[in-house]
Amino acid sequence: MVVDVNWDTWESRMQAARREVARALGFEPGLTLEAPFGEVEVRLPGGRRRLRGNLRTGLWRLVEDEAALSDEAPLAEILRRLDVGVHG
Repeated sequence: MVVDVNWDTWESRMQAARREVARALGFEPGLTLEAPFGEVEVRLPGGRRRLRGNLRTGLWRLVEDEAALSDEAPLAEILRRLDVGVHG
């Protein structure tokens, strides 16, 4: 049996991102992954906004449709900004 180490790495990074979003925003998101590139997308409830990230670089951005609503930043920073926008 051959184990794909890259998949295990992507899966563990993806699960870590899912947990971080759940802690920050209070819901367990669904994620989609483009495994060869490490691109991840999280659909936010109630609209067209999504978090898009790269598991290789650790940089994320908030997007609506295909327009970027933020610069690339670590997930924690994006979530902090999003939380302020939702609750502030």
